[in-house]
Amino acid sequence: MVDAPTDCTLSSEKKEMVDRLYVKLQDLNHDQSSSRPNLIRWLRSRNWNEAEAEKMLRAHISWRREHEISDQQVPVLWTGPFRLRAPTEHPKSVDTILSWYRMPEVIDKYFPGGICGEDKEGRPLFIAPIGRVDPKSFLKATNRLEFLQSRIFQMEHILHVTLPEATARAGKEIDQLTVIMDMQGLGLKHLSPSWLSLVGEAVTVIESNYPEVLGACFVINAPPLFSRLYSFVKPLLSKATQEKVQILLVTSLFLNSMLSTAVVLLMGMMNTPNRLSLNFIFPSFSSTQMYD
Repeated sequence: MVDAPTDCTLSSEKKEMVDRLYVKLQDLNHDQSSSRPNLIRWLRSRNWNEAEAEKMLRAHISWRREHEISDQQVPVLWTGPFRLRAPTEHPKSVDTILSWYRMPEVIDKYFPGGICGEDKEGRPLFIAPIGRVDPKSFLKATNRLEFLQSRIFQMEHILHVTLPEATARAGKEIDQLTVIMDMQGLGLKHLSPSWLSLVGEAVTVIESNYPEVLGACFVINAPPLFSRLYSFVKPLLSKATQEKVQILLVTSLFLNSMLSTAVVLLMGMMNTPNRLSLNFIFPSFSSTQMYD
């Protein structure tokens, strides 16, 4: 596969940094991660600190290679070695997850969210109605490993399918997405230790291995309780990610400036101008719709 050209908006100094990092990583023989567009993401995530970007990317490639996945197992970044709990006849890896993974029915049904159009910059729009999740029932029906594996698949699909398709449609490089998190329905059940632990692990995996995929995140319908949830999540986010999160008190003010006409029309049909309910847009939305 031929590398996409380096972002033409980069300064000559930053282009040289991308070229140097590309050369340094040739010993890893991992074209998927060391493509020039991908290197730009990693450099951006480390504020263009070349040494830090190389360190983080090498750790990421090691994570991809050293952790094989079975149907009940998932690689996760935390302290200590990852040990397989049972042998597998046909090991599966993060590199090949798009070819073999199938979203478990319980996650597909009870953890809603997915791509719903694009913003006015052409970036895919990911809707996450977090407040609709019932943590207690969800945790009874699935387990930590299944959930984390589903998040890895989701991120790989976004990176290698969703964003390239958006680039082709826009006729320009689209390497990030916009996320809307709807907190309507958020309650004390979302602050249980078991749920926060799972959320924390998922955030850590994504932050460590998929930096700079997020372009902007808008939190809507956040009740006062949201501040407690965010106080747990915020320390797990890089400073760059934190700066992309906007908690909106008046949602109608950002619609026309950020979203495509089709999405604005749908959201404009809500019964109040300052409160956005996503139940109208997709009352039975499932994560599978994202991958059709």
